[in-house]
Amino acid sequence: MQRSLPPTALEEVLLHLRMMATEVDAVSGAAAEHMSLNRTELRALHCLRAMGDSATAGDLARMLALTTGATTRVIDGLVDHGHAQRMPDAQDRRRTVVVLTPSVKAQLKVLFVPLGEEMRRELREMNIEDDALAAMSRVLDVARRLMREHTHRLHHSALSTTVSQGLSVGTDDHSSERQ
Repeated sequence: MQRSLPPTALEEVLLHLRMMATEVDAVSGAAAEHMSLNRTELRALHCLRAMGDSATAGDLARMLALTTGATTRVIDGLVDHGHAQRMPDAQDRRRTVVVLTPSVKAQLKVLFVPLGEEMRRELREMNIEDDALAAMSRVLDVARRLMREHTHRLHHSALSTTVSQGLSVGTDDHSSERQ
């Protein structure tokens, strides 16, 4: 049996990013279940939080990468659960914005603030320099952008057909992934 070489730091980072997706999915699933939402509705809540607690349906659709019809159904679900309201836009009363309710903001705080506090505490205990944290932030920003772009390609290209047919795509065979 051939012994595999230890992964490089770059491969370790890529492995952690791939595995982080699994952990984020698990946390999202548990939080969505706790709130009696589906994962897309929870994603919409996170997107609305990121956009300052309100957005137009079109902005939300773009951020969620959904059709306007699918986004309408998501918004309807949030409104039905009492998590969002449709309100006239303060700048243009012809437009409607989706606004998070105070109760859902409180729920999200209860569900996610403890995790954020634990992360902050752990990072502080590591005594990481500000420039290293800034570099980590850039890495994560690039990873998010590349994932969004790849998601777009999967939705809008023959790549998804090729993968579903079992053909080899790219060079990353995940052979370095370990548990």
